[in-house]
Amino acid sequence: MNNIISVQDFFRNPNTRNFVLSPDGNHIAFLKNINNRMTLHVSAYNGEYEKILVQPGDRDLVEIFWGNNDIVLYIIDTGGDENNHTYSVSISTGEVRNLTPFQGAFAVASQRLYNDDNCFFLASNKRMASVMDMYKLNITTGEIDMLYENNESFVGFQTDYNDIIRLAFASDGAHTYTYHRKTSDEKFSLLFAPNANEKFTVYNFAEDNRHIYVGAHNGRDKAGIYLFDTETSEFIKEILYDSEFDVALDMPHFGRMLFSRKQRVPICIQYQRDYPTSIAIDDYYKTIFDNVKKYIGSSNINLNLNSVNENETIFTFIASTDKQPKVEYLYNSLTNELRLLKEKSAHLPQEQMCEMKPIKYKSRDGFDIHSYLTLPILTEPKNLPAIILPHGGPNFVRDVWDWNPLVQFLANRGYAVLQPNYRGSDGYGKKFFEICFKQWGRTMQDDITDGVLWLIEQGIADKESIGIMGGSYGGYAALAGVTFTPDLYHCGVSIVGISNLFTFIESIPAYWEPLLKAMYERIGHPELDKEILYNASPLFFADKIRVPMLIAQGANDPRVKQSEADQIVAKLRSSGKEVEYILKENEGHGFQNEENKFELFEVVERFFAKHLGGKSFTNATMLQ
Repeated sequence: MNNIISVQDFFRNPNTRNFVLSPDGNHIAFLKNINNRMTLHVSAYNGEYEKILVQPGDRDLVEIFWGNNDIVLYIIDTGGDENNHTYSVSISTGEVRNLTPFQGAFAVASQRLYNDDNCFFLASNKRMASVMDMYKLNITTGEIDMLYENNESFVGFQTDYNDIIRLAFASDGAHTYTYHRKTSDEKFSLLFAPNANEKFTVYNFAEDNRHIYVGAHNGRDKAGIYLFDTETSEFIKEILYDSEFDVALDMPHFGRMLFSRKQRVPICIQYQRDYPTSIAIDDYYKTIFDNVKKYIGSSNINLNLNSVNENETIFTFIASTDKQPKVEYLYNSLTNELRLLKEKSAHLPQEQMCEMKPIKYKSRDGFDIHSYLTLPILTEPKNLPAIILPHGGPNFVRDVWDWNPLVQFLANRGYAVLQPNYRGSDGYGKKFFEICFKQWGRTMQDDITDGVLWLIEQGIADKESIGIMGGSYGGYAALAGVTFTPDLYHCGVSIVGISNLFTFIESIPAYWEPLLKAMYERIGHPELDKEILYNASPLFFADKIRVPMLIAQGANDPRVKQSEADQIVAKLRSSGKEVEYILKENEGHGFQNEENKFELFEVVERFFAKHLGGKSFTNATMLQ
């Protein structure tokens, strides 16, 4: 019998994480757990000393990077409101500064200039809430200069190696159009307008500042990576194409093209098949990746280059598998030495973790639904209690083969866990994306339902012990599942989930306004598609819910407002339905603070144990 591992061990902050090298390679900045908060530390490369740079606060620090050899930058919001600001701290003096003290605005440093080590490009909506202007931020003086006043409502920009803003991206909500100029004095003109629902994602300029590397469909169902000429508007070279999966993915942590800042060439392409795929396209970096993989010794592994010094001789890597949380390494190519920075999590023994297997089943209308199935160890995979775990998004996101503490937590308690990449999930081609339009609660939900039926047909799941759980769109899918297929599930958990599509669309943040047309196309228009939105909103059919529910919500959520949870909870309680409600005043779109995660998943554990019959840490401890 497998040991039951505590909620705290699965969801506690790691002792350390996210090691990043200074440009000269002499220092390493990293996050360290102090008083249950991830705080900023720095150490010498040789390990001679370590010191704290930022004292523990109300929130974990998440994103850190070097400004120059003395200044570390970090990004943080207030209580989950997503109005991120850029802070700096000097490793020599310890001075902390808010470089972007703009009330109620988003202001994030995005990239260091190629030709000025003290300056970063800064995107901020401080001038107008609905658009991002581009600025130059001097991290030593704090001076901010306007580079481009975005009166055209562009949604993004791309610079060349001369630090000139050369590309701008406009969106009508459904499609992104790329604009180009040769110099900073010119106006932008249209460079490329993709066909309906086709990708055209710019990764970077080539060294000649004329050609660009793009992820695009180029008339095919799957999106590959190409070299594109900005002067002739032509695709001139195919870099990588996969006839089964998109190589070009929309979220950087799912797929990306890596570049050498020093050599100004692409070095590696990473994307998702059933397992993570990494293809080195530079001989020097291929040797480095091969050496690191040889030291680690795993066949299937997520290996990500996290940072590199300016000479590109010292690197930090993050490695993980389905059974192993992130381990971090320092590699020196001059000495061919690998040093462990963040060790394996001893409190999560790998032999007690469960294998995540890629599987696929057919939807009722004939599409392959690629998914991941995780089964508890030391248990015959027959008639198990099961939990369906649809991902958020729903678009431009997918589930991947990797360490997932929630999946392992549930499998450790005896549940079969299914993660369906339902239609609209990223990575499976243009057609698979298009068939999700206006299908919330309909065929998108059918794909999830068909996964449940597949589990039952295979004899894996006990049809009397199936729950559904998710966050954001996954929370919506949980509500839709218990509402529109009330006989299928025996309980549901919705975390920051949408209950009413009308109020959800009405309450989008100002910086989402350019995406409204896409939301109308993919979800439905509140006037033109009233019937579709009404019939897909669980709130209006809450009387059909007859199983226990657990709802969790962050009060500061700017994407899915608290009212989405309040509405469904009030409706259920008014009709005497069983519902638990967890509301956190210091959280946003999901729970970040450690103590809030502990509370949430302790309640989830008890909830599923009570209604599905799985194990719980408390009961297992009492029986010992």
